[in-house]
Amino acid sequence: MEHHHHAEDDGTFPLLDEANPELAGLRAEHEAIAALLDRLRTVVADEGADAGAVAEQVGQLTRQLEAHLDHEEREIIPALSSLGAARA
Repeated sequence: MEHHHHAEDDGTFPLLDEANPELAGLRAEHEAIAALLDRLRTVVADEGADAGAVAEQVGQLTRQLEAHLDHEEREIIPALSSLGAARA
């Protein structure tokens, strides 16, 4: 996931930024997902980790990822299609 987000942040998003300023929020979503992954790693690394705490972190990450993927499908796919059409 981290590799995917870096590829978007460093490759895809810069291509789209100028014509699509509304996509700026996607980078913030990547940062939020990274923070949730860090929290999940911390909880799981605790030898005395409570199953409920792990499940809560997994739930938060899942909700954020689903919302992010929905956002990408709504915004990035059409933006990439227009970029391709503009370059053709």
